[in-house]
Amino acid sequence: ILSENDKKELDRIVRQYIQEARTPKNRSEMERQIERLWKLAVPSLLRGLDTTDTYSFSTRMLALIKDEGVIRQLVQKAKDNPDPKQKGLLRFALEKMKDRRDPSIAERTILTQEESDRLYKELIEPALEELQ
Repeated sequence: ILSENDKKELDRIVRQYIQEARTPKNRSEMERQIERLWKLAVPSLLRGLDTTDTYSFSTRMLALIKDEGVIRQLVQKAKDNPDPKQKGLLRFALEKMKDRRDPSIAERTILTQEESDRLYKELIEPALEELQ
């Protein structure tokens, strides 16, 4: 279990990786670093959706790491956001959860296409309708 100080330090590191990923020459390495952290990076990636300079990378990484818990957190973030522009960006991030790609680190398991399709239909489609 991580202490509050550990969580803050982890958040700082992940946010640094997200910032460094803005440079094309660093992007692949930063993706691998975040893949090493896997689910531990999710809270920072969700916060990365809040700014335009980290939105795209954060969306891409969340689409890779996604599971039911990640999708539920993203849905809740979109529902709780009062800003129409940000809500639109979060809707787009939800739509991107349909994307599938293989992780760089072979030991990381991702959802099967069937699992991904089921979660999209059960969780994301209803949320997208509600967020319109």
